[in-house]
Amino acid sequence: PTGTQFTLRVHGVNNQPVTVRVTDANGRGVYATKGFAEQPFKFGETFSPGIYMVEVRQGREVKTLKVIKLK
Repeated sequence: PTGTQFTLRVHGVNNQPVTVRVTDANGRGVYATKGFAEQPFKFGETFSPGIYMVEVRQGREVKTLKVIKLK
């Protein structure tokens, strides 16, 4: 949980681009970006308190994380 912002660092095994998509508890997209592995992805500073799902995709690999923004 954080009260400020989230920092996500992806450790990839290839040079394919990384896509990060964040949805709120209602499934609405609130953030999306593209980049590369090993770079930090910072987001969530303007998010309201609540639970968010983060989908990280690189090539065929997909991971989903749950994060919590505090007041």
